[in-house]
Amino acid sequence: MAVGSLDQGVSGDGNTSCTFSFSIADVPGGSKFYSVEVAHRGEMQYSEDQLKSGVSLSLGS
Repeated sequence: MAVGSLDQGVSGDGNTSCTFSFSIADVPGGSKFYSVEVAHRGEMQYSEDQLKSGVSLSLGS
């Protein structure tokens, strides 16, 4: 459907975490769910309303 990329990361407290923002333009509407996957770490599924509100993903612990 659509592909995006992560923006440059920002270090968190004590350099133990890093935050990456992302956005994906021109995603067609009307699907029952949408899958988001980062670096082959498994898909997360969201409704269109959830994606419009913004989502947060976490990798690692």
